[in-house]
Amino acid sequence: MPKKVKIKNEKLFVRFTRFPSERTEEGRKQFFEMQSYGVFPVKPDPYYLCLNDGKEVFDLQCSELQQMYQTGEWWGWYQLWVDWKGERWVIPHLCKWHKKIPNWIVKENIEEV
Repeated sequence: MPKKVKIKNEKLFVRFTRFPSERTEEGRKQFFEMQSYGVFPVKPDPYYLCLNDGKEVFDLQCSELQQMYQTGEWWGWYQLWVDWKGERWVIPHLCKWHKKIPNWIVKENIEEV
């Protein structure tokens, strides 16, 4: 039996995709091979397309936030915390470029902060 591939940030890419699809091992394998070895699938699996799109959208969001921070257009940590209610686990990933992400940013309840 073939070994299952590990897709780093799979949940994150699924969260950001515009093309949701059922999870398949074929799509995961295709995505892994494209990311690891630059091998594009001849017949892309819908789940591969889902992951690929999600990664592109996620990368764009990260770049936009970083650019906003660098140009002084940054909304601030609190605004991100408000905007990502219910999905605050995403914020540290979006801001992976920042050296000092506040530890309270992933807390869902104000009582936890």
